[in-house]
Amino acid sequence: ELYPLPPLSQVDERTFLVDADLDLDDFRRAFNLPVEATRFNTVGGLIAAELNRVPARDDEISVGGAVLAVLNMRRKRILQVRLVLPVPPADNPDLQRLLATPASATSPLAIRSRT
Repeated sequence: ELYPLPPLSQVDERTFLVDADLDLDDFRRAFNLPVEATRFNTVGGLIAAELNRVPARDDEISVGGAVLAVLNMRRKRILQVRLVLPVPPADNPDLQRLLATPASATSPLAIRSRT
């Protein structure tokens, strides 16, 4: 059985796992990051735009001192990203809202139960 993963989960005080389909404006507000205007509107799209090519697993970009690394892909599509911040994020309502957002049944990210 597959269990969808949430759009954002916290690993430790500076590390987060991010669904690449997360809205770029929501991401920027949650982490107070200076994201430049791009024709893409998702975290995965930002990575592709910064790399100026189809991303590969383990590709990294830097945004405002934070590092975004591609963790999981399906063909040419980024599914999940690891975000490592230079310092723990300031507590804000946007970040808390994303952390509290449950997994979506339509999310391409899921784990398989081991039963």
